[in-house]
Amino acid sequence: MSRIAEGYYVPPITRGDFDGYIGHHMRLAGAKYDVFESMALDALWQTSNANLRSAGNNALSALQYAANKGMRTVNTECVRRSQRALWGDFAQMTVAQRQMAEDGARC
Repeated sequence: MSRIAEGYYVPPITRGDFDGYIGHHMRLAGAKYDVFESMALDALWQTSNANLRSAGNNALSALQYAANKGMRTVNTECVRRSQRALWGDFAQMTVAQRQMAEDGARC
């Protein structure tokens, strides 16, 4: 079955709105305090290229990394290491393997 979608463009989020966006989602998830350090938010914004979907995926990856290490807050090291874990395998693939992975992700 294929998906049918109309084209819609969501503009990149500005750095000024990014902290509020992440904070809002963390409060919706039940966070009672700031889970991300300020520098970690900077790193997340940079790694997501201001794209909301990427920001969410990168934040989730950093949260999972911190939780696995027993940390109560996410710092830049969590962001950096989670990104390496998330993209490390992809970076080491051959061009043909990358194409197959990307094609599989589109299904």
